[in-house]
Amino acid sequence: MRLSINVWQSFVVCQSFVAPVLAGVANYALVRVIGGLIWHRDIVTSLVLLFVGCVLSLVSYMFFYGLFGGWDENGLKEFRRASEIASFGRPVGALMAFMSRLGGCLSPLHNRFPVVIYERGHGRGGPADGRAGEADRLGRRTFRRSGGRTRSEVGAWP
Repeated sequence: MRLSINVWQSFVVCQSFVAPVLAGVANYALVRVIGGLIWHRDIVTSLVLLFVGCVLSLVSYMFFYGLFGGWDENGLKEFRRASEIASFGRPVGALMAFMSRLGGCLSPLHNRFPVVIYERGHGRGGPADGRAGEADRLGRRTFRRSGGRTRSEVGAWP
């Protein structure tokens, strides 16, 4: 089996550092304001804040991440597809995908920092040998292994 490591990997600073930090700060400020408004030092409001902090702040974080330019168009498509195949978390995933899309639509930074290796990773650019990303007759992607056999020819990976 052939293993290659790419040390000169493309790195998008906006999606990796800037957008998550800004989204985290904005999300913290929002939860802090909501907590200051509704907490009355009792158990009921503490439980409400726990729910807000665990579930709703994740959804608001995804909105802020999209607003600060964290998503490109391909990333939003992948996130939507991933939320559709989730089983138990499908409603939360769909809500997170919607909020990410909403933040991305409102953002002037949307699609300004695209992931440049997306096409290559999905088999449309292929590595230097040009064999990855071929499709079999059912439309599934097959990838060449050493020895020239594909995954569909040998079954599961050893």
